[in-house]
Amino acid sequence: DDAGNVYIADKEGHGSRKVTPDEEIFTVAGTSAAGNGSDEPGPGTERALRNPNGIWVRGDGTVYILDLDNGKVRRLAPDGQLTTLFAVPGLTLGRGLWVADDESLAYVSSGDELKRWTPGGGPEDGVTTHASGFSRLANIAVDREGKVIATDQGRHTVFKVAPDGTYEPIAGNGTTAGGGDGEPALETGLNEVRGIWLLENGGYFLATHEGSQVWYVDSRGVLHL
Repeated sequence: DDAGNVYIADKEGHGSRKVTPDEEIFTVAGTSAAGNGSDEPGPGTERALRNPNGIWVRGDGTVYILDLDNGKVRRLAPDGQLTTLFAVPGLTLGRGLWVADDESLAYVSSGDELKRWTPGGGPEDGVTTHASGFSRLANIAVDREGKVIATDQGRHTVFKVAPDGTYEPIAGNGTTAGGGDGEPALETGLNEVRGIWLLENGGYFLATHEGSQVWYVDSRGVLHL
């Protein structure tokens, strides 16, 4: 967040942690025991989570948690109150989460599908499949044009998803090898690419799971290790 705190989705610890700039760690959500805490507002540390596997943080310290095995996106306010923002029917293998600052739109990765949410009348209203046909979606982000940038860990590829749900590869050659430092992103193997962070200059960072690498892709589409 803007204060320099780092937030962690601790999947197997069934909670969310905060690490301060002073290197202190605190539990901010979850009881550390698997469960399905109430959807009503209450202290985050009194609301059980089950395998939280994704997180999105606003600058003011509002934290959104992808409560994977409960099929919910939880909202942790800066005052420590946790509530359910919306549910995701059929959520599976979810990790990627992005929520607009005004909570008018959200995206969630769910296995081979990218889910889209807009506020509706009920907790499960407004969730649709925005794009499908992926292998194993991981983390996601949204660029300045409103397009979703999604890492597909199973296909070793990064895709740009348009508002109409069509998508195209922008990084990764679909394999685990080839290319490298100084080479075009589309000609380089990104072994189980999973992490992503967009920059204001049009470039972005990628992190690979099996490759154990952090790459920078510049605005020309060239990779730098």
